[in-house]
Amino acid sequence: MEQLNIPTKALISAFKQAKESDSKKKGNGNGYRISRAVSAVAFWYEKLRTAMEYREEYLLRRSAIQRILARKLIGSHATQELFESLLKELIWARYLTTENIDDATRAKALHVLSLYIPVITKTEDATHKNWLISILASELERILAESFWLRQEALANYAYFFFSRQLEVVEDENLPTVTNLENTGEDLRSEIERDLSNQVSEKLQRFVEKNLPPFLVLRDLFEENQDEIEKVLSDSHGLEESVNNICEKKYMMIHQRVRTAIIRSIIYVFLTKMVFVLILEIPVDRWFYGGISYIPLFINSILPPSLMFVLSKSVQIPDKSNTEKILTLLKKIAIDPPESLPRILVSTGHSSRRPLLTVVFSILYGLAFLVSFGLIYYLLSLLGFNIVSKAVFIFFISVVTFFSYRIRRVAHQYLFEEREGIFSPVTDFFMVPILRVGRILSNGLARVNLILFIIDIAIEMPFKVIFDLTDEWSSYIRSKKEEIV
Repeated sequence: MEQLNIPTKALISAFKQAKESDSKKKGNGNGYRISRAVSAVAFWYEKLRTAMEYREEYLLRRSAIQRILARKLIGSHATQELFESLLKELIWARYLTTENIDDATRAKALHVLSLYIPVITKTEDATHKNWLISILASELERILAESFWLRQEALANYAYFFFSRQLEVVEDENLPTVTNLENTGEDLRSEIERDLSNQVSEKLQRFVEKNLPPFLVLRDLFEENQDEIEKVLSDSHGLEESVNNICEKKYMMIHQRVRTAIIRSIIYVFLTKMVFVLILEIPVDRWFYGGISYIPLFINSILPPSLMFVLSKSVQIPDKSNTEKILTLLKKIAIDPPESLPRILVSTGHSSRRPLLTVVFSILYGLAFLVSFGLIYYLLSLLGFNIVSKAVFIFFISVVTFFSYRIRRVAHQYLFEEREGIFSPVTDFFMVPILRVGRILSNGLARVNLILFIIDIAIEMPFKVIFDLTDEWSSYIRSKKEEIV
């Protein structure tokens, strides 16, 4: 039996506390009785709604809370009423159960709402108001799903402990920092957003993502062996068997995760594409070109989802050597002293390449943009695309390529290093500019999405009113039946 190191023992203790916190709430609900019919319809509506907005799985509940708050704050600002309504909708959509809510949880949530609502209602700037609502949504999810987030935070702190001792960061004098903590409102938001978007954050994020697989497997080990985790980690043979089983299951689930992501992304792209067709392509073709160009319209409608399907299907499945590497690192993390991990240098400053090479590489990178998009533009001209159809095609090809790349990254959470093909340098030369443009367009599209705005206001709002009335009617009929009995 191996002796676990101190950080791993602390992690085991934190998971036990999270489990105890969860068990204290069981059976201490507040009498919520939800109509099964309403819950079923609301659940499938939520599935459809989340498919229209590309987000990672772990963000769905927080996104739902943010969406509900934004809708509810248009009307009533009464804290108690808003909380009850929010809670009901989350239970309808099965993001929470009645066991998640006890008196202490309710009191914490109401207190947080009472602090945020007056500030949000007084805020006139729409961007800042949405930012405040997103912060409030995060706070509320942390309270309502306390056990889940206690486990997540414990694991995040555990990973941070090791990464912070493994990384040696060489800081840049010009590195931005939050200098004035007395700033409030929009100034503070701007500073935070600036600091989160700096070059160092991106470098550290890439490092963490590349070294995260053993921590993800460790999380799965805790979830599957809650009562015997210390025994499993201490037994070398048992740990190897458990890690192999988890990795096999996760590798088998890759295709399922990719399929789900593809379906959601295609729905998202298709609906966005329909808006472009109705408000841009068809009117422009009729007004400026005398008729609809059916071939460009057909290609613009069929090629983006087809390309996404093809690119996403080429996902690489990790092999046995990947599992062995995870197991080796997991043993070092859980058993060896943290100081024994190798140090890795991460520079926050500019590249140390020679100035001449930097200039040459920058020119080649710019050339890659010209070649990639110039070639696309030329081929579209041969097919008879007008300027608007070309712009729409480039927009969707860029966004779809970025979505496909993101799907591959999600599928490769347990993969240490993706194997490069023989032609990877050539394909990367043409693909990187498209990915870069796709990322910029995707971020802009996420902020201004007309379809989702229409759905949230014109469809979701009346739907939820109908759900609420139906649920109240079911509750009324149920009480009448109980009176008879």
